[in-house]
Amino acid sequence: MTLEPAIREIYFYLSHARAFTSTPDHWVQTFHEDLVDEVRRLARAGTAMEIGLADFQLVGEEREALVTQVLHAAHVMVMLYSPEYSPLPSREQVTFEGRLKLAAVGSAAQHLQPVLWAPISDRQGADLGAAADLGAGFPEYAELGLRTMCRLTSHTVSYRAIVHRLASRIVHVAEHVILHPTMPGSLLELSAPASGDTAFVIAVIAPVEGRLPAARREHQYYGTRAVNWRPFRNRYTVSIAEHTAEMAKRLMLPSTSIVEFAAGDTSLEICPGVILIDPWVLEHPDGPQLLRAAFAASRRQWTTVMVVVDRLDPQYDDRGRELADRVMAMGHAQGLKLAQGLKLARDAEEFDAVMSKAVNRSRQRFIVAQDRSDPKQNPQQSRREEER
Repeated sequence: MTLEPAIREIYFYLSHARAFTSTPDHWVQTFHEDLVDEVRRLARAGTAMEIGLADFQLVGEEREALVTQVLHAAHVMVMLYSPEYSPLPSREQVTFEGRLKLAAVGSAAQHLQPVLWAPISDRQGADLGAAADLGAGFPEYAELGLRTMCRLTSHTVSYRAIVHRLASRIVHVAEHVILHPTMPGSLLELSAPASGDTAFVIAVIAPVEGRLPAARREHQYYGTRAVNWRPFRNRYTVSIAEHTAEMAKRLMLPSTSIVEFAAGDTSLEICPGVILIDPWVLEHPDGPQLLRAAFAASRRQWTTVMVVVDRLDPQYDDRGRELADRVMAMGHAQGLKLAQGLKLARDAEEFDAVMSKAVNRSRQRFIVAQDRSDPKQNPQQSRREEER
């Protein structure tokens, strides 16, 4: 979709607070439609403003520019919090908050309306309290989250009441609190905070065109380089490495590096990252040795190994599943565990869910490790090491 050259004001922008995927969640779509209908019902008659847009509606090569444009035209940002949500604010939220700061609005909080989409047990933050406040008086909201309430007809009355409450807040802010649209170019520097010189490394182990295993018939998944591998070609418009890089950017890691994994590569010794593995590499003579090197690299607590296989691949049942199981068994034999740095994804939806957590895990553990090794950050540990 495209917006008009002269920015049109928007009542609200809905951000499904997780990494973007090409296939939107059905219940997010349903909630968005319900919220649009309720805001339209409550809105001022004859309003010229757009009612509401959602992140899953902004697609294509210019998606990032469209999102930025919407964030400069919306009066309210609605964030759906779930376990996949980053512990850090999304780039979208940082941009929107930057706009509010420059506009010097009286109360920025009313322009940010978080929703407890699914129960969260390990996320802390003041905005989580705001998300809980939306469902005050409805115990099932805190227990189940609004997604489940949207899905189950037994909670329809409570769900509708919460949607009405949120729509009322949106309409009040949009129609009674001054927040003029701004030009998208004015906040580009606020789209993501500086992350230092440390990149998030995405290393790929996969066959390439011209050197595919004899038994591998599905050539369409591969390119001239390992980083061109596209296991979910019907879901992602880019390679899995580029898709992972986009996920990392949305989770506040704007600096990424996509490489072909090689034994002896030291990039993962000094940077957080993930290693993406196509189990078909086992069919190459040097495949097992390369995988052992990858498992050795993943012993660093900030590196995650992700074995990726598509259950929709025509060769999944007769060969792909077995190869994936063998790679996982190799990792387990080298001491890796599913709960730590070894992961398996069998479809695009599972990959997105697992990778969102893996990106956060790798980044957080890298920061912790850096703090422990920095005498200024951890003077007690430094003194203990000096005494040894």
